[in-house]
Amino acid sequence: MNDDRDLQIKLDIRNDPQPADDTSLIWIRAQVYTVVGSETYIPPPQDVTFAIEDGGKGQSNAEFVGTGTKQAHGKSNETTGWTSWQYFKSAQDGPGTVKASLTANTNVFDTKHFSFVPAIGTLPSGGILEVFGQAYYWTSEFSYLPTIIGAYAPSRYSASGFYFEPAGKDAIKIRDARNRYVNVGPGNSFLGMEGPGTVFTVGVVKGQNAVITLEANGRYVCAYWAGNDGWDGFNLLANGTNPDDQAALFQVQLQPVPPYKLCITKCPASMEAGESANVSGTLIGLNGPVASAVCNVNYRNALRGPSTTQCTDGNFSFTVTADAMPAASEALVAVAYETPDYTAADGRWIKITGQG
Repeated sequence: MNDDRDLQIKLDIRNDPQPADDTSLIWIRAQVYTVVGSETYIPPPQDVTFAIEDGGKGQSNAEFVGTGTKQAHGKSNETTGWTSWQYFKSAQDGPGTVKASLTANTNVFDTKHFSFVPAIGTLPSGGILEVFGQAYYWTSEFSYLPTIIGAYAPSRYSASGFYFEPAGKDAIKIRDARNRYVNVGPGNSFLGMEGPGTVFTVGVVKGQNAVITLEANGRYVCAYWAGNDGWDGFNLLANGTNPDDQAALFQVQLQPVPPYKLCITKCPASMEAGESANVSGTLIGLNGPVASAVCNVNYRNALRGPSTTQCTDGNFSFTVTADAMPAASEALVAVAYETPDYTAADGRWIKITGQG
């Protein structure tokens, strides 16, 4: 990133990579700011030029949506410094670079690499997977057995994002954001995250471009209701024999950008009984730190503190006190910002020592 003595610029890129299907979009925006000493300030609105620098041999030849060219323009926000999102797509696979610069001073710029990958039929290169028609989503963070993939997340925002890597004609490997590959367990049973990655054959349901089947070793992945087993939602098993079975149908969607991200940045790992300590963190929205919000605070086991905490300019802070507990016990503090359609939350476990 280059800068002059006053203004600086940085890029934020989302949904990269994407398939070269002339439809799937990569998102990009830029923030203009200046640093004086140790303080960051937002300047008055600045004109920003976005330019895609590709199109050579083996490159993607992408274009911005709205302009149909390799250039687009935006203006930074006087409060957050961010421009609005720009979107680009490509019908040709390959890598590329996008650049954002100040229109008035092109020496102030930042660049990001991106890529468009070969499209597999109508399947995008990445996204989230829904149990078709059930509003349940795949997750690679199954709460009971961390290595087993479940399908119980009730919100698109709580679903795990997966990447679909070409592995032959109409075939893919599936990995999650932690670079763990989906594998079919012994006996065509549960899907897990341990191993080199099973190759799945993709079947696209006729007339429903985003609905697919996944076949491995002659069996189809199916979602079975697991409520009677004491689990939540659906189990994923690779034991189906009929691709027309509703349980074998999954819908691919683009992973949504969470509108809010809450993160606890300071919390003690352990406390003595009777001790008090500070817990603090941040709440960030799509346009930067949230100016003002009230977050709920919940506790499990021997912790006391406020039931809410005020977030101002993206920061919150409060004090917790530890009560006596049986030996080798832990307590939980969790902070959540709730809106009608999304909850941003984070929690920390604290070991309580020195019980009396």
